[in-house]
Amino acid sequence: MTGRTDRAGSRILAWLLSSLTLLVAASADAGFESGIVNLHASTQHIPRVAICSDAAHGAIVFWQEGDTGPLLATRLLASGDPDPAWPLGGTLVAPSGVARSALGATSDAAGGGYVWWLETGVLSVNRVTRDAVTAPGWPAAGRVLGRLQQDEEPWFAPDGSGGVYVGWYGIGLAPNARWRTLAIHLGPNGHGTAGWPDEPLAFEALAENRYDGAPVFALSPGGGLWVAWLSNMYDSVTPSLTATYRVSRVGPSGAPSPGWSRSGTDVVQVTGELPDLYFWGMRPSAIADAGDGGGFLLCWDTASGLSGDPYAAAALHRFTRDGTPAPDWPVAGVSLDGLYYGPSAGMRASPRLYRLPDGRLLTGLASFGVESSEWFRFQHRSPLGVAQGSPLVEYKVWRLKAKFSAAGEFATTWAVPTGWHNVMVGENASFSGRYLSPGKPDASFQELQPGIWTTWYGDSDIEFTGNGAAILVWSQDIDRHGLLAVRLEPDTTIVAPPPVPSDPGLRVRYARGSGVQVAGATGRVTLSLHDLTGRQIAHGESADAGEWTVPGTEDLPSGMYFAKAVADGQEKFAKVVVVR
Repeated sequence: MTGRTDRAGSRILAWLLSSLTLLVAASADAGFESGIVNLHASTQHIPRVAICSDAAHGAIVFWQEGDTGPLLATRLLASGDPDPAWPLGGTLVAPSGVARSALGATSDAAGGGYVWWLETGVLSVNRVTRDAVTAPGWPAAGRVLGRLQQDEEPWFAPDGSGGVYVGWYGIGLAPNARWRTLAIHLGPNGHGTAGWPDEPLAFEALAENRYDGAPVFALSPGGGLWVAWLSNMYDSVTPSLTATYRVSRVGPSGAPSPGWSRSGTDVVQVTGELPDLYFWGMRPSAIADAGDGGGFLLCWDTASGLSGDPYAAAALHRFTRDGTPAPDWPVAGVSLDGLYYGPSAGMRASPRLYRLPDGRLLTGLASFGVESSEWFRFQHRSPLGVAQGSPLVEYKVWRLKAKFSAAGEFATTWAVPTGWHNVMVGENASFSGRYLSPGKPDASFQELQPGIWTTWYGDSDIEFTGNGAAILVWSQDIDRHGLLAVRLEPDTTIVAPPPVPSDPGLRVRYARGSGVQVAGATGRVTLSLHDLTGRQIAHGESADAGEWTVPGTEDLPSGMYFAKAVADGQEKFAKVVVVR
């Protein structure tokens, strides 16, 4: 060890020890009664977060520790307290060394959870039991299922019997595999269940000059899946002759349901030319069971705007149990509001469709990529597709996650991103969650942060508790550090108060790319920065009020540091966490 621990360092260490004692005493058994729960403290940036129910009104939370760190999990009890039977700091789900581009989870209906993640496009799945261990039959680092196309994410849903369905567009593990729509039904032991093979099944038209892609999935009653995809007919002369939306239905074993095949049935004919629709990056459809053997399909069609550029418009269709249009439904479908222009780089258009227990529908439309101004709209509709009530509309959202429960609950979480080129000066970064239960007032959480150009948040997710509430979990880099959670109950609005700084006047924090910043003093300030041993590693001073940066701190390694400041004639101490 180099350097020395001076008297200031000794006082800092003493302050640290006393502060840690106070923190432990303050957090013990506080849970959701205290509001925001500090689920996991970390000096690392946490880029991926996922949550699922623990089947006991609590949750299993998964996260990646650091940009290339391990995938971990912990259990949050219904009270909001960490499960003392789980390892402190989380149980290992997958090793470090990989930057995961996406993460998701769902309950295993037995107190544990299934989790999926993507590593350079490769899809892996694992199961963690309620006892905080990898489930029997599963590889310690999870099971690899195949590779997805760029920017794609899998569909992932519990089967209601302890297993899970996984669907995606990509390739399997077989040699010389080709891109196609794939799905698998995994049991609690990580292998094919209910007669489903131990390998994914393919859904494709198997016709010459036909390109199939952009699949969507939904559960069907009694087990099994609905699968829908866009199928383009083309030849070497005409890039796009015709396009249709095809639908298939299979049972829990993967065998086609009566009247259906895995090659699909043409359900909706696209009325206009559909050039390069899939290559716009659009998710062109969403599917839901209709409760009578048939289904609903929300999908895009194209036309030419006034300028001659193509755009995509959404319509809701209904089909019978044999795949023919429902006789009481318009042939062209029920038009939904919203136009989605293209082609434009990075554009996304993602329909959402849910059928509520009372037979009504919840439709969702999301548009991404128009000068980075993202928005979504969800709307309740009658069984005939007629809009009911006011839509839920939010603008400029990022990493939208939306979930729907069998009880008719609806929950979303999103953040206003940082660093956008089109964000107006003076706007704030914000992070939000919303929970809606049928017939009850909404519940919401919102936090506003100054400084749109600073990365405040990593990721977020939301899950239903099963007893009329939802748990919102997120990762944060500034002011609060690590994983945090809050419980949302009907008729509750939480506008998060800012974390209390070490002193009401003087504020010290680390900003990426700048260094340790000091603000809030009314006169001359001197500040020394120390590591956990008490060794001084930086020093600076300012004679003027206002914000300034301590020299030599822009490249500090990740970790926890402590600052001693002399300001306004008083000696003050502050904790500084550096997250990269």
